[in-house]
Amino acid sequence: DFVLSMDSSPALPERKLENALRESFRSLELLGIRGGCLVNTGREYVDGGALTLAYDFFEGVVERTWDAARYLNAAVSVVDGVLRCAVTADRDGETETLTRLFPGARILPDGEGGVCCLLPLEGGGEL
Repeated sequence: DFVLSMDSSPALPERKLENALRESFRSLELLGIRGGCLVNTGREYVDGGALTLAYDFFEGVVERTWDAARYLNAAVSVVDGVLRCAVTADRDGETETLTRLFPGARILPDGEGGVCCLLPLEGGGEL
């Protein structure tokens, strides 16, 4: 539904992304990975390109951590005036490759083997 919606409108309800993420988390549960998501942009409709970028980034983190992670969380929200996507995992994988695929991404180890991956989606500024 999320992908099909992209073809019909440049702005999408934020709930479309939240639904897509929830569906992905249901699939991840089948792999033994638990977690959840939050989408809170403060707007009912959001640029479809930004929402697509958020989902692509989420997928990139999942693809690099699913074989090691037991817990993943995703959040798309406004922090200091910048819409961003944050994906955390309890185990790091090969997330350093994300910075090549997503310029502007920051990969922050949590000091306990996990990682927080951040990507600004719009609004400029640094993370």
